[in-house]
Amino acid sequence: MKNLLLLLLAITISTASIDAQNDKLTFPTENNPSLGGQFIVIDSKGTIQENYKKVKDYINKNYKTPSEVIKSEIKDEYIRINGYTNYLYKNGGVDLDGTYVLEFKFKQDKIKLTYISSNNGVMDLIVKHSRHIKSNGKLRKSVIKYNTNVMNGLNVLLATIVAELKKEKATEEDW
Repeated sequence: MKNLLLLLLAITISTASIDAQNDKLTFPTENNPSLGGQFIVIDSKGTIQENYKKVKDYINKNYKTPSEVIKSEIKDEYIRINGYTNYLYKNGGVDLDGTYVLEFKFKQDKIKLTYISSNNGVMDLIVKHSRHIKSNGKLRKSVIKYNTNVMNGLNVLLATIVAELKKEKATEEDW
């Protein structure tokens, strides 16, 4: 039974790491040992300027002090934010808060959302591939459970942002 669970977990992890550029972050692998730098491409109809404005509007609407969240920007090209959330991941059944750094880049009909780091890189060190594989090649159970919680939390955060960016704006006629 124990071997079956490990096999299922290994299959889940290997299939989850096939393509980090789809709709969620994936576990680091030997070929790509870092979580930072993984990205999601969001299909978002509009010009570069419209998509840039869409992200700026999202930041202004969803953060208490948007001017402090935006750490760097080049109009119509790039925005880097340093955000905070009450729920970033679970550890031992307890919801933990944390910070994260994300980067947005813009093309016609697309927004590239890149995960840079979280909790000043501390969580990224724990998620690195070498940390969840023993020297004999076997998975570390406790680290895999923690990493799964971290990945789930980050993916929920990114999915929430993506859903907000894909929403159509309400107009006065929609009232």
